[in-house]
Amino acid sequence: MSSPTFEESLEDNMRERVDELFEERRWAQDSAGELRDENAQLRQALGSHAVVDQAIGVLLAVGQLRPDQGRHVLSKVSQRTGIKLRHVAELLIEWARTGQLCTDIRHELDQQLAQYADTGTAVPGMPPPTATPRTADTG
Repeated sequence: MSSPTFEESLEDNMRERVDELFEERRWAQDSAGELRDENAQLRQALGSHAVVDQAIGVLLAVGQLRPDQGRHVLSKVSQRTGIKLRHVAELLIEWARTGQLCTDIRHELDQQLAQYADTGTAVPGMPPPTATPRTADTG
């Protein structure tokens, strides 16, 4: 058996290097895809966070609460109604804009705000908004 010629060795080395380059390219493509997915998740999280923060702001103004209390009220309303936190937050922001809030959330919101109200009313100094007789979906 003879040893490989210079050309054969060079060809083997080139094949190995091409294989390495293709593997690096596959890794880079996979990494880029993972980074795109992570970026999309972070953008969605930032959007959700902004909505939740706005809803907490509504609760601070309406219920004369501290930020930790507003977060607690928002979380409790979500838990007790079985509606996702972000969706409850969206509904509260809409309530601040229109004065309308579905009955199930309004009832639970009153329950939660009553725990913090000094005057014994659910929303001190504010007339109750118009309740709409629908229920929010749990989606």
